[in-house]
Amino acid sequence: LPFLIGKTCDLLAGSYRLCDLPLLPGPLRSAAFDWPVARQVGAFAGLFTALTLLYFAANTLHAYLTGILGAGIVLDLRDALFTHVQRLPVATFDRTPVGRWITRLTSDVEAINQLFTTGIVVAFGDLVLLAGIMLAMFWMEWRLTLASLAMLPGLVIASAVFRVKARAAFREDAPAVQHGDAV
Repeated sequence: LPFLIGKTCDLLAGSYRLCDLPLLPGPLRSAAFDWPVARQVGAFAGLFTALTLLYFAANTLHAYLTGILGAGIVLDLRDALFTHVQRLPVATFDRTPVGRWITRLTSDVEAINQLFTTGIVVAFGDLVLLAGIMLAMFWMEWRLTLASLAMLPGLVIASAVFRVKARAAFREDAPAVQHGDAV
């Protein structure tokens, strides 16, 4: 900490004389300007900066590639759906309201787009991260990890109940959305 204070003052004031840190005791003041430690901290800061930039570049490339993948899948899907709808008999369009066609074609394709661009990739990344966290927890204190995992069945049950209720609410709301799309 004293070293960081000293370096910050150095950057702001431009000279160690202008930033003598009079509030720090003598040993801490001299430790604040220990050059071998400064070089080590500088090397770690440089390494951290390089890794952060690499992480940023990898995330940017990842987002770009998953976007291209999702756009390609959606383009192929929309093309196949358009071809399929064009081949349907005209009587099909007399029986089915236009709003239902529009809602199904747009919302289903968008849901698949979200699944491929974010859903699968994020789920896989989260599973890998969760596995790493669980391994670290077991390594640090296995009894505490087992105690925290005891809550997992309750979370799974609550998630299942929410999923069933959300699906029922979506089905109740679907006709209103289809009617709004037809207007």
